[in-house]
Amino acid sequence: MKGFLWKLRSSMQRFMTGRHGSDQLSVALLWFAVIINLIGLFVNTGILSLISLAALVFSTYRMFSKNNQARYKENAWFLKTFGNIPSKTKQLFARIRNARKFVYFDCPQCHAKLRLPRGVGNVTVKCGKCGNSIHKKA
Repeated sequence: MKGFLWKLRSSMQRFMTGRHGSDQLSVALLWFAVIINLIGLFVNTGILSLISLAALVFSTYRMFSKNNQARYKENAWFLKTFGNIPSKTKQLFARIRNARKFVYFDCPQCHAKLRLPRGVGNVTVKCGKCGNSIHKKA
C-alpha cells in the first residue's frame, strides 16, 4: 500500500510540473462556487448551479494551466481589487467592539483613521500620518 501511495504522489508531482497550481483567486473561486451551491440548495433555480459550475471549472482551469504569466496577472488584479477586504472587515469589527471605549474619526486632510479614548474632553490631536492638528471633543 505504501508503494502505491508513493507512486501516486510522484505521478501527481510529474503531472503538476510547470502548471500554475492554486493561488488566492483560485481558492476564492472555489469558495464562491461552494457558497453559490449552498444557496442553490435553498433557492431551487438552475442558474445558480450553472454559475457554481462555471466558477468551479474556471478555478480548475486556472490551477492546471501552464500559462503562468497570464495567471499571475489575473491573480494580481484580484489582489489589487479585493485583497484589502479581510483587513477592512477586521478593522470594522474592532471599531464596533471598541465603540464604548473610543471615539473614531477621520483626519480631514489625509483621511487617516484616528481614535481617542472617550471622556478626555476637548483635546488637540496631531495626525500621525500627515501631522495635521485637529481639535476634537471625546
